[in-house]
Amino acid sequence: MDEKLQIALESQNPWWFGKEFETGVERLSFFPSLMQYLDAPEVLLIIGARRTGKSTLLYQIISSLLGRGVPGRAILFITMDEPLLLSMADDPWLIRRIVEDHLARYPGLERLYLCIDEIQHYPSWVPTIKTLYDTKSVVKCILTGSTSSLLRQ
Repeated sequence: MDEKLQIALESQNPWWFGKEFETGVERLSFFPSLMQYLDAPEVLLIIGARRTGKSTLLYQIISSLLGRGVPGRAILFITMDEPLLLSMADDPWLIRRIVEDHLARYPGLERLYLCIDEIQHYPSWVPTIKTLYDTKSVVKCILTGSTSSLLRQ
């Protein structure tokens, strides 16, 4: 994997190194409903208007997973509005390569929670996520995106 990309991913995943991260204001009314879907095989897509707390919910899900004993390396968070990733977003293989590389680096993961924030910035997200869902039973996809952008697709 490209060194700059690895550095960007490491900065987005502080739990890999046991570091603290901000989880924001708890949204208790939404949270239990979302948590029930974590064990289901289907893709979890959190959509809504901009600036309504979707990313915060994603961080709270990650915190809950860690609290359940899920290893930090079993959670791969990618925010697609990060400048480096935005510059690579036209690559239809980007997410697949990141996932494959992560699974190769950490063999034996029983489950990989792939959390992608601002998925609407990745033009190939639909076929990529479908392929991961169809072929990688170990990968649980949890995505966020803005309503208007996703509805256009």
